[in-house]
Amino acid sequence: MDVGRLQPPCRTKGRMNMTRTCVRLLTILALMGVLGAWSTAAGVQTHPAEPVSERFTCDTADGVKIVGEFYPDAKGKGERAPCVVLLHPVGPARNSSSRADFGRLPQLLQQEGFAVVVFDFRGHGESVEIDMPRYYDLYPPARANPNQPLPNRIDNRDFRQIAEWVRMTNDLTAVKVWLNKQNNLKKCNSHNVALVGVEQSTLLGLMFAVNEHRDPNRALDFAGQRMDQELRLEGEDLVSAVWLTPTDRLGGERIDPTVFQAGLQFLQARRLNLMAAFGEDDQAARDLWNRTQTSLRTRERDAERGALVRRIKGTSLGGLRLLEHPTFGVQKEMVQFLTDTLQTPNMPWSEHRGNQHPSLVNAARIFGAP
Repeated sequence: MDVGRLQPPCRTKGRMNMTRTCVRLLTILALMGVLGAWSTAAGVQTHPAEPVSERFTCDTADGVKIVGEFYPDAKGKGERAPCVVLLHPVGPARNSSSRADFGRLPQLLQQEGFAVVVFDFRGHGESVEIDMPRYYDLYPPARANPNQPLPNRIDNRDFRQIAEWVRMTNDLTAVKVWLNKQNNLKKCNSHNVALVGVEQSTLLGLMFAVNEHRDPNRALDFAGQRMDQELRLEGEDLVSAVWLTPTDRLGGERIDPTVFQAGLQFLQARRLNLMAAFGEDDQAARDLWNRTQTSLRTRERDAERGALVRRIKGTSLGGLRLLEHPTFGVQKEMVQFLTDTLQTPNMPWSEHRGNQHPSLVNAARIFGAP
């Protein structure tokens, strides 16, 4: 047999097989394109892309580097997007808490059209680095051995005094200054802000909000304010607050409950929308709210700007566990509350010209008489 004469037909057959394979692949790709176009035209939904977020850092007035994440709204609102700031739990029983505790809640709110900020309070998660000269100049440590080097990081497990927990309010101020810069980049409207606090962070949110209304260094238009104008403070940017299992405890100590009550009265008088949710079997939260409610307008008594109170019967669950429980519907109601209170802009977008270098939060200013 002449093998050489058989080779050309084999090569020809190989080319024919390759040609058939290419035709089949092209046909399949064409069909995929047609089907993709048909599904788009027919309104068939495809899996959305993973929501985007960006990590950020900002520095507090007392030298702590705060780390967080910003989730721009997923509906393309840009400068029309209201802002929701999430405050993770804090306190001795929550010393391992961080922004990660919220799970996928930031993405859920992002998909609803909110610009979302979530961050680690000082001494939690990634927010542990400090500017040592600045920090220790303000808070000289008590050391038995003056030659012992000072730590360049902080940990909430080392917090012993109530003042160390109150300082966390400065973290919120730094985050708001950072958020104002995103406003000026037209990524959101930081004149239209809601806070969501959990357990002890509700008290931090309350103190921050009162300070924003009282600190003369927190003027909305710090550079352009004339002496003959009424001072408009950044507290006017705060539209709503959601308190999940509110408490009058901070760190290991209890704040005078009349301070909590006076703070809520002060904010409600300035037209802050408020939602509170707690388990009816949580005696501490129930007693606190029973004492407070007599001095507040509630939705049942006053439909305009009243506090929406959700007492969940048959449970002592609190905080994020209460929020995430599928039976109680707290998360769904919270999203609806934020939508209702933030959908009409508190103020239309404008460039934020507030003070970018605010002073330290003053506890006396917060706890003073309204």
